Amino acid sequence: AKGISRLGAGRRGDCKMASNEGSEEKEWISPLDAGIRQKQLEKAAALGPDVEIRLLEWIAAVVGEELPEGQSLVEVCKDGKVLCKLINQIAAKCEPPRDKIVKKVHESKLAFKAMENLKNFIDGCKSLGVPALVCFDTLDIYEKQDIVELVKTLQSLGSAVADMRDYQGTQIASQLLP
Repeated sequence: AKGISRLGAGRRGDCKMASNEGSEEKEWISPLDAGIRQKQLEKAAALGPDVEIRLLEWIAAVVGEELPEGQSLVEVCKDGKVLCKLINQIAAKCEPPRDKIVKKVHESKLAFKAMENLKNFIDGCKSLGVPALVCFDTLDIYEKQDIVELVKTLQSLGSAVADMRDYQGTQIASQLLP
């Protein structure tokens, strides 16, 4: 059934209904999933709103485009398009300019294309020196919308970019790191 978590599938009695904010759509959530979501919210609250705003400003500055207003960092990055543009602009703002890191940015709204964009971004981060250990998993962003994992990856990318001697673009402030 659509909306039933894999962990709670087949045991509806143990699941509860939850609605997405501002949406009439409801989904079944197992107690385990509810606990995970609660921990993610607590971790996100510990980051503070400043971190999310500064990361969005940095992304917009590097990409050279205004990002959609009123959307969270995860919402902006969920389909991977902005992240692929970010990694390509970092390469372009090197002296001399490097080739595009992500050759094809998928504009489709299909889930597998969005997840391919996210994977290409992760591969690009690794190619710029971000350790694989701190890179988010595509499901962390696309399905779980885990802002903490996204922030860790973006902050590590910012640190890797700061260490690049040939990068001539906008830097992210090192004091962003918690």
